[in-house]
Amino acid sequence: MMLLWIILLVVIVWAIWNFTRRGVGPNVGGGDRAEQLLRERYARGEIDTETFHRMLEELRRQPP
Repeated sequence: MMLLWIILLVVIVWAIWNFTRRGVGPNVGGGDRAEQLLRERYARGEIDTETFHRMLEELRRQPP
């Protein structure tokens, strides 16, 4: 019986960890997804610094 409770607890902890890691829910992970994607593109070298700042400014001007 104790093993069943341990397995259940492990499954619950895993589910909570998995959902928060994927960003399910409002603003989990703290930050806007569009800005995060823009930062990733900049980090990979897909866009230059000027383009990054221009696009970031445009994103921040748009209403949520």
